[in-house]
Amino acid sequence: MEIFALGLFCILGILHLALILWGGPRIQGITKALLLPPLAWYYLSAAENFLVIVLLAVILGWIGDILLIKIQEEAFFKAGLASFLLGHLLYIPAMFFFAGEVSAPVLIIALILTPLFGILILGLIKPNKAMRLPVFIYGIIIELMGLSAFQLMLARQDIWGLLVFIGGLCFLISDFILGYFTFRTISKKVSFCIMLFYMLAQGSIIIGLANLSPLSG
Repeated sequence: MEIFALGLFCILGILHLALILWGGPRIQGITKALLLPPLAWYYLSAAENFLVIVLLAVILGWIGDILLIKIQEEAFFKAGLASFLLGHLLYIPAMFFFAGEVSAPVLIIALILTPLFGILILGLIKPNKAMRLPVFIYGIIIELMGLSAFQLMLARQDIWGLLVFIGGLCFLISDFILGYFTFRTISKKVSFCIMLFYMLAQGSIIIGLANLSPLSG
């Protein structure tokens, strides 16, 4: 059953990417809204050690997808940003659950780089005044999620930990592109790149977390 769910996610993802380049916005909205339910289904079917917070993170991502269909409207953009932020906050403890420990070097890196990263994001994205604080907070949270994925990879040293780390990197790339072009012009090619990295992010993280078990000892 999990193979069917994962296959459906891949098919819908390919279809959505094709529609970004050659379809209309209405049907793109439909395929975007359908993307994450199969991934949630996959996690429910495949998870060796099911965590409610992981499923909730996927659901929040799905809500964020729906809200960001109207990304040009500031209220929907803020609500979508908040939904994804909460999802990232839920991924972080899930990653540490499977990592089993906190690496001192990673913790030091996080303490040093986190505020600097938030300032760098503001400088690169250049959001309007109303969005500066939300973008700064979101940048910090997604960096912490990426560092948590890095910590997990170091602790596990297996294919599943690597997948989660790749997913974290893809999220950073996708969200940076989205943030940068949201305050400029989002072309079809840019939308394609955003969604490609986003789907790789969600898929890699969920597949990785679904196949992990807590470290013994």
